[in-house]
Amino acid sequence: METLGIALTAVSVLIWLAVLLVPWRPWSSRPFLDAREPGADDLSDVTVLIPARNEAAVVEKTLAALNIQGRNLSVIVVNDQSTDGTGELVKRIPAPKLTLMEGRPLGAGWSGKLWALEQGQQHVTTPLIMLLDADIELKPGLIATLREQMQKHNVSFISLMAVPTMGNFWEKLLLPAFVYFFRLLYPYRLSNSVNRRVAAAAGGCILMQSRLLDEIGGFAAIKDELIDDCSLARRIKSKGHKTWIGLTHSVCSIRPYQQLRQIWNMVTRTAFTQLHYSIGLLLACTVFMVFAFGMPVAGLFFATSAAQYLALAACMAMALSYFPTLKFYGRSVIWVLGLPLIGMLYLAMTWNSALRYFRGERARWKDRSYDSRANSMRLIFLLLPQILAAGLLMAASAAPLHAASPEGATAVVERFQSTLISVMKDAQKLGYEGRYKRLAPAVEESHNLPGIAQFAAGRYWEKLSDQQKKTYVDAFAKMSMATYAYRFDDYSGESFKTVSEEATGKGDALVHTLFSKANGEKIHFDYVLRRKDGVWRIINIIVDGVSDLAIKRSEYGNILRDQGADVLIAKLQGQIAQYSKPASTKNK
Repeated sequence: METLGIALTAVSVLIWLAVLLVPWRPWSSRPFLDAREPGADDLSDVTVLIPARNEAAVVEKTLAALNIQGRNLSVIVVNDQSTDGTGELVKRIPAPKLTLMEGRPLGAGWSGKLWALEQGQQHVTTPLIMLLDADIELKPGLIATLREQMQKHNVSFISLMAVPTMGNFWEKLLLPAFVYFFRLLYPYRLSNSVNRRVAAAAGGCILMQSRLLDEIGGFAAIKDELIDDCSLARRIKSKGHKTWIGLTHSVCSIRPYQQLRQIWNMVTRTAFTQLHYSIGLLLACTVFMVFAFGMPVAGLFFATSAAQYLALAACMAMALSYFPTLKFYGRSVIWVLGLPLIGMLYLAMTWNSALRYFRGERARWKDRSYDSRANSMRLIFLLLPQILAAGLLMAASAAPLHAASPEGATAVVERFQSTLISVMKDAQKLGYEGRYKRLAPAVEESHNLPGIAQFAAGRYWEKLSDQQKKTYVDAFAKMSMATYAYRFDDYSGESFKTVSEEATGKGDALVHTLFSKANGEKIHFDYVLRRKDGVWRIINIIVDGVSDLAIKRSEYGNILRDQGADVLIAKLQGQIAQYSKPASTKNK
């Protein structure tokens, strides 16, 4: 046992010696860049792009800081479906070159922030673009300083890590360590080198050449990435451009984290993503964190003095690696005593992130949930290895279904569209009631209405009573049928055409079609289908890039959260009644 204790603590010492001695010095507080003294800088070549979703508490302070950066600075705020008055607040802010854009509902396959940035960047005409979070305050002169840094060092893409808020105990304990761990994962010196395998950025504050977005294909190139800043830097660097990241005192986060739960959710949003959703990397990370942060403290209580001395050496090396971060942020060195606890807390957050992923939630942020891409077999392997053989047999039996020809999915779509056209041709003769009777069976046969209704309710589904679920699904189904009967009420030579089909990573099918109007206008209708009981069923329709299901999930979630299930059901029933009323004019 004595030998084992010495061996275990020796591993901890070696880990921390490696951290301290590697040439790229990930623990160092360099490189850093602070704002120079502000002058009358002309910033007409820069546009600041700010995605804002429910940021009324902070965005005013962010915009006020931009107003004193320099002359002729353009600012675009994309109001990303906010429900807290963010848009109204921005409208009241006096700024000559401030533009407010109302963001469209979340596009299919996009993360929220990137979807907002994609919409905003289409209106940027300046050679430089700054991507700024709505909760970031810039010190005077910072934008001009960044521009000079880019020119001086021939850098195309530059970012600074914001100073975290450190007002309460949990912020002081955990947020400096967040920056510390980020630098261990993405060493700044390696990120700033020509090595294309390491790239990092701090998404709160990025200044870059606008042309780079065109070069990489815009934000669509990383549209589903949750760690969007590092993904963007990696794309830029892969094209042969130089990127730069550093610390600063001149970029400050103004978003408070009043409770441990808020920091916990912020970390768990991307922790398992950092490990590429890999169980192997999760286990390796666990072993590393236990040896690095747990073993030095545990070793102090081992029976042998040699193990205790080694544990003490590991504790001292650990402290040395953290001192520069504490000093940079003006924190007392006493906080270094919390580093072992901090390490274990971050490990717990990582495991919680993985468990959320395996439960089907890839991430949740700003009241949006991103579905997990987890393979259920991984969870079975992780939690119930004794039924692995049975799981493999089930997977083998299911494989032919997923490998089946996607023509079945296309046939479902074409049969449904054929019914739509047929009803449109007889629309006037049938009237609303007749169209409803003809379309209802076709909608029910081609759509997975109960599944769509459940997904649209999101996390609030489990909070509904059994009776509420039944009534809600019934109202949703009837409203869906009524919507088709209401909107497809005339015919002037319209037609549908199947363009292509493809399989998605989830085993779903995506059928691309074009709806051609009589005036020559073409509308893209993309159908997402999933197998239910071996039969393809439509689960979402994306019209010109806008997901119908995403719109419903956002709208229904707000109603369920603020007013409850009974109000949502009443609204659906009211919409059905409204559709059935004769009307001389309609907004189709």
